[in-house]
Amino acid sequence: MIKGVWMIRGLLLLLGSSFADSSFCQVFTGRVIDYEKAAGLPNANISVRGKSVGGITDRDGNFSVNISRASLTDSIVISHLGYESVTIPTRRVTSKFYNITLSPISYQLDEFIALGKRRLGIPGNKLHRQR
Repeated sequence: MIKGVWMIRGLLLLLGSSFADSSFCQVFTGRVIDYEKAAGLPNANISVRGKSVGGITDRDGNFSVNISRASLTDSIVISHLGYESVTIPTRRVTSKFYNITLSPISYQLDEFIALGKRRLGIPGNKLHRQR
């Protein structure tokens, strides 16, 4: 009888902790927008840092990512090549739809070095040197 009571208490404790972790939305949906053009940004990356969960935006910048495997301490990173990344803690994901704006970023190069191999001749050419 006492074992049964403790088993039920343990089961309730496990269920209670799983409901506490599910206070954020399980599906993260929205649209990624280019700040300068005010248009959807295609192929932006949406991922949960440290997990193999994520997706990309469609040609209009829309996305829908299942984040049920993420915990409240994880972060969602929205990134695109040439744009500044945005990080959102999963505990703050409460609404059903997010409009996320990414700002273009550029870097000024101080120096550019190109390395290559020197070719002595063209294969098939009579003047081609062999080593």
